[in-house]
Amino acid sequence: MRFPRNARIFRGQLDATPVAAMFFLLVIFLLLASLVYTPGVPVDLATFDSGARIDVGVRSNGAVMHGSEVITNSLVTWLSEERQRRGGPATVAVHVDQNAPRGVVRQIREAARDLGMGFMVPEASIELPMAADVRGTTNAFVVVAVNFVGQLFYENRLVSEETLAVELKRVVRDPEDPPTLLVRADKSVEQEVLDRLGQLAHAAGLREMLLARQPRGLKPASIPVKEP
Repeated sequence: MRFPRNARIFRGQLDATPVAAMFFLLVIFLLLASLVYTPGVPVDLATFDSGARIDVGVRSNGAVMHGSEVITNSLVTWLSEERQRRGGPATVAVHVDQNAPRGVVRQIREAARDLGMGFMVPEASIELPMAADVRGTTNAFVVVAVNFVGQLFYENRLVSEETLAVELKRVVRDPEDPPTLLVRADKSVEQEVLDRLGQLAHAAGLREMLLARQPRGLKPASIPVKEP
């Protein structure tokens, strides 16, 4: 017994609409993936030391430590004595405990600057500020991170403003279509630092600077940055 067949051999042209739809969905996914960022970068500080290194720590209660000794004298006086004892240039490396007062770290930085000493924070974290309206960019971008003491990081390296200016000029290959500067700045960074960074980017030929923000409603993220 034979039953009539309802299936017929398709001899027409294929419908390209589903293929085109999948292609455009893939393009959208790739564009969205380029907007995803992490609120922090690993940092390689191994090449930034200059002279002898003076390690101090800032505890969560605000105490400034040198080894197991609590520093009770004036920071300027103590650092000056340590530099003389080492007999040459020195860099102050500050190790910051979690929830330590950041104002104390700034005081140490100012004392080191007054004495002409180097300053670094081998262990820190970048906490992005919260924002309700988070924008993105579809433009190509370069990332610069700024920790809470105003240090600049580019390509996992602690850099000076002069070095960063050279690097930014290097990435501007087409003056008519320069990349966007994506700044991952800690929420405690002073506005003066961001203003100088914006002026530096403008002088390098960049036209847009985007400040990274963490969407409001998410749990605040803090990524540690440690010296290898």
